[in-house]
Amino acid sequence: MSTPASGAISFSQIRSEYMTTSGSMNVYNNISGKVRRSGLYYNVNIPKTNLILCYNGANPQSNPGSGTTINDVSGNGQTGTMQAGAVLNASGITLSGTTSYVTTPGWSQGSSVTIIAFVNQTALVQKAPIMSFASTFDWNFFAPGSRISATNPLMFWSRSSATWYTDGTTNSMNVNAMYGWSLSGSTLKFYRNGVLTSTQTIAGSVLSASSNNIGRSSTNGTEIFQGNIYNLLTWTRTLSDAEVTAVFNAYRSKFGL
Repeated sequence: MSTPASGAISFSQIRSEYMTTSGSMNVYNNISGKVRRSGLYYNVNIPKTNLILCYNGANPQSNPGSGTTINDVSGNGQTGTMQAGAVLNASGITLSGTTSYVTTPGWSQGSSVTIIAFVNQTALVQKAPIMSFASTFDWNFFAPGSRISATNPLMFWSRSSATWYTDGTTNSMNVNAMYGWSLSGSTLKFYRNGVLTSTQTIAGSVLSASSNNIGRSSTNGTEIFQGNIYNLLTWTRTLSDAEVTAVFNAYRSKFGL
């Protein structure tokens, strides 16, 4: 067998990328940077501190490509379960906009939270959520969605003040995008494609969740995201603007952003 050309990816490199031991990735090999990292397999460039959930549609440890569950590679056991026709495929989760969604366990949020998702929304659906929480809790992550018209921004619902907060920008359908928000006390921030779009002061919110829905409102079964959710990450702390940008940069090439 001939020797691989200089710079070529060898069989041993490919093998180490996908080798598993006891259900977890034994070696992470960043081919371009020749970086090896033992333990769980996810992008080495994202912030790990207080990362509570990480779904990665392109990661075979997170996404087997079919079946009824998507695995959390943060190490916190937040396994997602496909519901009512949600489809797990090689790219991630596909939701119909009519019935399908995903459920996950809950966690104690502490005093702050950051949620980031890489998605492609294929149709406007009334207040279509990427992630929402059980009815006893105060906050929901709706992004993007059609609240009144076809041009609606990222939205956040505060139950304590019965108010929708928005980032003031408009939506684009059938394109890949990163959406995110962080909440700490009364400070709410919205992000789009790694850029801070709005900072707002809101009424106090309850940061706790016993169960979560991905792609459907926890209080209204008709508010369902339509399209693809590729990556979904949650931290129980507020990421800095620079850290949010770093997450975007870590995955952007995968989505042509």
